Amino acid sequence: MSEAIFVSKNGKSRMQISDDEFTIIFDDDSSISFPFNSSYEFVNWLDEQNELINNLLNENHEFTSKLNTNNKQMKILEENMNFEKNNAKELLHQIAEINVDFRKNREEYNELKNDYRESKLKVYKKEQEVERLEADLHSEIKKLMDMSFIQRLKFAFTGEL
Repeated sequence: MSEAIFVSKNGKSRMQISDDEFTIIFDDDSSISFPFNSSYEFVNWLDEQNELINNLLNENHEFTSKLNTNNKQMKILEENMNFEKNNAKELLHQIAEINVDFRKNREEYNELKNDYRESKLKVYKKEQEVERLEADLHSEIKKLMDMSFIQRLKFAFTGEL
């Protein structure tokens, strides 16, 4: 009985051929044997293996296609996130500027409010002074009215009562 052993390129799978059968030994040391007189079984087995390989290739192609689609979507999401991140940074910057402007405006408002209160107080004091002067004037006018004609002439020329 003659025997030949063929080793695959990766050195893991082997094929062993003897006079009456050939055996395929796989990576995990499992094996399958076919007698030479049952070539029909071998062809069927090869067809099954070919179909399994084609199914795996199709699944791999689908998976690769989905993976590529997911990668494209992830890139788009990443770009959108970066865009939104930049927008958020810009908005935060604008909010900070608005906050600074608001504080300045608030300080100016408080200063103007204080100035207004001070002005209002000054106006009130002036109004009080005007009312007092008006009262004094009326009092002086009444005094003049109560004077005789000669006393009024004397006051008009000398300014003394």
